[in-house]
Amino acid sequence: MKDDFRVHKERTAIHNSQICGDFLIVEFLMALEQLGILAKISNGETFSAAQLVHEYSLNSGLFFAVCEFLSEQEVFEKLGEDSFRFSTVDPAIKNFINYFLAYRELYNSLDQVIAGKRTYKEDFLREEVRYKEGRYASSVLPTLLSRFKELGTQSILDVGGNIPLMRALSEEMPFCRYITIEKSSSVVEEMREIMAGLLHEGSTTVLRANAAKPDDFAGKIGSVQAIVGVTAFHDFCEKNDLVSLLAEYKKFFTGSRLFIVEFNIPDWDALRREPRGVARYIAAISKITHHFKGNTTPQPKEVWLEAIEASGWNLVRVKEMTPNLIIFECE
Repeated sequence: MKDDFRVHKERTAIHNSQICGDFLIVEFLMALEQLGILAKISNGETFSAAQLVHEYSLNSGLFFAVCEFLSEQEVFEKLGEDSFRFSTVDPAIKNFINYFLAYRELYNSLDQVIAGKRTYKEDFLREEVRYKEGRYASSVLPTLLSRFKELGTQSILDVGGNIPLMRALSEEMPFCRYITIEKSSSVVEEMREIMAGLLHEGSTTVLRANAAKPDDFAGKIGSVQAIVGVTAFHDFCEKNDLVSLLAEYKKFFTGSRLFIVEFNIPDWDALRREPRGVARYIAAISKITHHFKGNTTPQPKEVWLEAIEASGWNLVRVKEMTPNLIIFECE
């Protein structure tokens, strides 16, 4: 009995220590991103800590301590006295970091937010460009692009200013006509600057408009072969308006194929009966962030299926992906 208690106590101590360790990992990675270092080292190539200290005028002792800590946490791999390698290379790592940075001001004021003394939108906003760069759902892009190529898609309307999609299309489908809708003037300007630096042979347009009102911009766009909304449609309307919004897109873009990418977030009580895992983790985060923003939360698969059918779109296929992501392809 005493041995069991001792083992439990040790496990608890390790777990509590790791909570703090994970927090520091995120903080250090966000700092490296803001310093411009993360982009340089996240390709998995070996780097010299001393060289980075010289190149970026860093605090030498502190930066070496950070590298040692991150290697101890198995984020970096230490190869020599001065050489390290990013050992958790993942194409989505910068997306996650940008996502956290987009909400940094909110996270720094959590006590005020939880106490109801400060609110999102009134007291602070997320950094829109970082948020759009850091979409969790970017993992679906290879699947989407593969499908576009299979269909021979030559023109795409992107609903909601998806920067990772814009970058991916410029690399994988450079001759595709690309239009994206964004209502923030500052984001439109920054997206146009990003777009100008991309190798894109087809026509590209960042249009300032409200994606929730297709009647305002459809005439400026004309026909497109595909409409894509990556975790966008649930933010544009309340659940009971979803059918009418999808119907509007069907009316103004007859002949287009619609790709809706959303998180499949079942009822929380139902999820709690499932084993612990990524699905529950993502759902818990989603529940919190959408409370912060006061937006409609992502809906379960069944809600989307009902809305698609009621709006007049014909469901062609459904592809479920991890974590919790689902692609509805309609015509």
